[in-house]
Amino acid sequence: MRNKITLQVSIHKSPTIAYHNRALQSHGNERRSVPISPYPPFNDRIEIILRVQRIFCCNKTGEDFIDERCSTLTRDHSPFGLLDLSINPKRARERERRSNEREAMTNDLEKAISTIGVIGAGQMGSGIAQVAATAGFSVLLHDSDTAALGRAEGLISSSLRRLASKGLISQAAPDEAMKRLKLASSIQELCTADLVIEAIIESEAIKKTIFVQLDKILKPSAILASNTSSISITRLASATSRPSQVIGMHFMNPPPIMKLIEIVRGADTSDEVFATIKSLSERMGKIVICSQDYPGFIVNRILMPMINEAFHTLYTGVATKEDIDTGMKLGTNHPMGPLELADFIGLDVCLSILRVLHNGLGDDKYSPCPLLVQYVDAGRLGRKRGIGVYSYQKSSNAAKPEDVSRQQE
Repeated sequence: MRNKITLQVSIHKSPTIAYHNRALQSHGNERRSVPISPYPPFNDRIEIILRVQRIFCCNKTGEDFIDERCSTLTRDHSPFGLLDLSINPKRARERERRSNEREAMTNDLEKAISTIGVIGAGQMGSGIAQVAATAGFSVLLHDSDTAALGRAEGLISSSLRRLASKGLISQAAPDEAMKRLKLASSIQELCTADLVIEAIIESEAIKKTIFVQLDKILKPSAILASNTSSISITRLASATSRPSQVIGMHFMNPPPIMKLIEIVRGADTSDEVFATIKSLSERMGKIVICSQDYPGFIVNRILMPMINEAFHTLYTGVATKEDIDTGMKLGTNHPMGPLELADFIGLDVCLSILRVLHNGLGDDKYSPCPLLVQYVDAGRLGRKRGIGVYSYQKSSNAAKPEDVSRQQE
């Protein structure tokens, strides 16, 4: 006998819209329940929506909870799970109350962040420190290399004065920002920080080691953020006792000029921490995009395959490096060609991200080009070493930060 599925849907005529689905499967004399979708059939969904619309229309006046219902529905991600709230004032008010409590917790957490620690005094770390100090935060910049700290201080000072000379910040801003900046050669000096942003080499093992150290010395309420451009935030958070307070803050290079920041929440990142970091990033003058915790996130998931393909195009002799970059600049309106951009980012960084993408996604299209691997093995890492795809030792082929910033305009 052919199996027969019968579906019964009833929409109760009560103040709360509810639906009850039951499927019975017959096989001989045996009848048993069969799991089905929690949502009603499509036609019934339309009927539910129309009914809700009629209720909204007939209650436009005389009811003080309509605004609460609307805000509740717009915040909910489930299309039908909370339709009953739209016509149930008691439940709508309760959800609104809980939402207000979460918002208050977020505001309190953001207000509590006054000191930001930054790990790593390289190009990214010093840039992040500059952004935070300019935004009014006290900044503790840590690096175990005291010489790197000295260089970072000089770079930050000159960068601030250059921005002031162009009218991008006030004339008083450089001195004020430098007063908020403190150099820390010992990681223990970061114990008073409310938020610590890690900006070191793109290595999961090294980042986890730093997170373990920070987890031991920071106060319980402190938030840990990573500037990683590709590594799983969930895995980094697993090295700490506070996974709900670990989040990704991926600044674009160079941080003082690039407007974008990519926020990545791990599997355990709390709503309050996520909302706090999003608001704090906007306070720093950044435009925020949010990514799920997948290899490469958003920007590098798209960018790195393009750079890798540019290396393949050079490797197989399709075109010269100059023609590849010129083609992309003039043909697609990119301010920098992919090979120039790779030199600016750092070929070692590009290689590391591609390996994360390849290992994490298992797709051969992310496999690094042999030419890129060869350049990194030879120490040709790009601008920071004076040579990469191009040579920067006696020429000015290096792309300027101002050129890079136009990518976001």
